[in-house]
Amino acid sequence: MSIRYLKMSLYLGAFNGRDRTGLAVDPITPNMVVCCCVNGKGLSLFDLRMPLPLDLLYDVHHGIIRDIAFLHGSWPWGRGERTLMTVAADGVCKVVTLDGRTLHAVHTNQSLNTVAPTPETYGSAVDDGFTSLVMLGGENISAYIPECGVQEKLKDNKLDAPIWKLRYTSNGSQLFSACDEGVVRRYRRWPDHHQYLGEVFRHKNDIEDMDISPYDEYLVTSSKDRSVGVYKLGPPNHGVSEYWELT
Repeated sequence: MSIRYLKMSLYLGAFNGRDRTGLAVDPITPNMVVCCCVNGKGLSLFDLRMPLPLDLLYDVHHGIIRDIAFLHGSWPWGRGERTLMTVAADGVCKVVTLDGRTLHAVHTNQSLNTVAPTPETYGSAVDDGFTSLVMLGGENISAYIPECGVQEKLKDNKLDAPIWKLRYTSNGSQLFSACDEGVVRRYRRWPDHHQYLGEVFRHKNDIEDMDISPYDEYLVTSSKDRSVGVYKLGPPNHGVSEYWELT
């Protein structure tokens, strides 16, 4: 019953044509799932072991929420409690608690579609020159650093079209973007910039969602062309790179 309710909430939340709505699974307790409310501006919390929603957080944003991500507990805004990072079409990125409190907000000058915080413990890679940051995708891709604000903007995505999804590999070394027209691109993360590595593959239509398996074996996409793309990420740990398309 809980899964049927979750599917219904997702269906109703995706009422506005091309608007993508967010869904996130807690990596620490995978039975906890968060998705958009029916009006697209709030959040529904589910414990998949229970038949009804655990909680409803109303009007977290003024615009439609496009993406949700759980934030590692080491980030500075919510130490000691579970927090979410949400982005919306109104151009605001927020850090919110599971009881609905807003701890931090970032205002940008673009409509936002996706958010991807770097996966490592906050500040753990500073000895190697890396800064923990949040990648924001919309009209372009930009990096937000807590102490500095919005910094790097990736200008080499070579597509004047929206960015719909951003996902890091588990060690944060590579960033993948799903762009309009079904294009998937890859970037290498360096201490002071992200290097564009080229196009990985493309669907015949727009990509609705994208994720990477926990041990970085596969990148999986779902498209409006009713196909699922499965890309084997390849070396150094998983053999050669391969791509399949399932319909």
